This record gives sequence, structure tokens and C-alpha cells, in this order.
Amino acid sequence: YSQADTAGNGIISAMEAAAYMKKSGLSEHILSHIWEMADAAGKGYLDKHTFSVAMKLIAVAQTGQEATSASLTQLHPPPNM
Repeated sequence: YSQADTAGNGIISAMEAAAYMKKSGLSEHILSHIWEMADAAGKGYLDKHTFSVAMKLIAVAQTGQEATSASLTQLHPPPNM
């Protein structure tokens, strides 16, 4: 979390999140879908909880599975960033 929260203010802006999430190697289409799921409230930023959701969904997508809300309860290896 601290690697993505470069300002150290407890939130990760959309720009910071996009830059960090691109390190996953996933397509922008998939990352956009993950952002929408993680920021379901439409706040425009991620906090620790929503950042964790995004990272879990990235890990799911990196295994070749579709990132869905149901996949949040499954065990997956950590994301490769």
C-alpha cells in the first residue's frame, strides 16, 4: 500500500492507482473493470480496503480467471507487480 500511496496521505488517487496497477501487465480494459469494482462507491480514489480489493482482483486476473466479486472470497497467490 505504501508503494502506491506516494503522497502518504492514506488515499491513492486515480492517477497513482492507474500507474501502480499498470505494473501488473494486465490490459487497460481489465484494469478499468477492476477499478470500477474496487471503487464501487465512485469516490475516485482508493483507501486501504479498496486498494486491497483491487490487488486481489488483479491477482485473480493474472491467473487467467475473470475478476468478479465472487472471486474475492477465493484464495489466490499475491499479485505480481
